[in-house]
Amino acid sequence: MLRRKLVALALVVGCPSAELASMNTASAQKSETQKPRKIDVEALRKDLESGDDARIVPALERVAEAGTQARPLAPQVDALLRRGVGPKSCVPALQAAGALALPSLSAALSPYVRHRAPAVRRAATSALVKTSGPDAVHALRVALRSNDPVVRATAASGLGDIGGKEAVPDLFSALQKGVKESARSIGQLCETDDCDKLLEYFATLPFEVVAAGVDQILFRPSAELADDFKIHVIERLASQGTPEAAGYLADVAQRWSKTSSKRVKKALAAAVKATSSDRSKSGAP
Repeated sequence: MLRRKLVALALVVGCPSAELASMNTASAQKSETQKPRKIDVEALRKDLESGDDARIVPALERVAEAGTQARPLAPQVDALLRRGVGPKSCVPALQAAGALALPSLSAALSPYVRHRAPAVRRAATSALVKTSGPDAVHALRVALRSNDPVVRATAASGLGDIGGKEAVPDLFSALQKGVKESARSIGQLCETDDCDKLLEYFATLPFEVVAAGVDQILFRPSAELADDFKIHVIERLASQGTPEAAGYLADVAQRWSKTSSKRVKKALAAAVKATSSDRSKSGAP
């Protein structure tokens, strides 16, 4: 049960909200079902520079489908985003930028996270997670304060994935405001003091929310977080004396790789043994 819970865990010109949601879905389905084909870069460049949405939209969809293969067209996608694109080409342009996955596109994407249309700001936030880089980190920190819960959640999880360590204070603020995805990212990014701070949230938040972050802490490479600190985390969990903590420690022990730290494995075994009576309170084996 716990493992399932852990897993479960307008500034821009143009882009009105009409028909964007259906366009977003259709483009996503194309990207998932079609294999990238060889692209004609010169033909697509001409289409992107044509000023004609009837040519621009299909070209953007081809760029999104081709992904990194279409990186020679990044300047054209960047130019479209910077000048403000029309309602039909807006979301496809954002998706194309995300598919190119270049940090140089993050600055052009950034203003769109505050767009009035939900489909636009959500597409922009998702794209920034893919483009990454300092500009993306800055924009995602802004997105954490959005009124849109989907944007907040995407930004919170994305900051951990792209390594935005400077965003840890923002993630704690978001966690306090109910953005539960922040816990996982804090666990991915925190230094020891902030990792310890995350453990304090067991007192106020659902166990599985904080455990999603602790999971990241325990399974990070020893070069990032020392074994001594991971053992400290295990001991703090064991000291809770709750069935949830006991069950979680048993689950981590089962998932611990044979090639991972033997010291941490030994500490896990000792914690599981020490909390066996707590675990039995929940009916767990």
